[in-house]
Amino acid sequence: LWVPSEAAFITYFKEKQLSSLSALSDTAAWALCQRHVVPGTALPLRQLAPGLPITNLRGENLSLELGADTLLNQAPLRSARSDRYAQNGVLHELEAVLD
Repeated sequence: LWVPSEAAFITYFKEKQLSSLSALSDTAAWALCQRHVVPGTALPLRQLAPGLPITNLRGENLSLELGADTLLNQAPLRSARSDRYAQNGVLHELEAVLD
């Protein structure tokens, strides 16, 4: 699961001129959530590699870049906040909302 940080959501709402997530239609909110979920995988960051197919619930392919900065679809990934294990997956914090 790719989780946008609180700051990422604040920036997203400001750019979209929205007051909050509840300002989105149910369809738009669901689509936004689906962009951040990769079904069937629970990989820590160290097991992800460029070229590894990453497809979200919407069927969109995500691109991962590793290096001095780690990027997912050009959104900076906060390595310090990656690999947070949950009962049914792994959370990785993004510094942007995938839109």
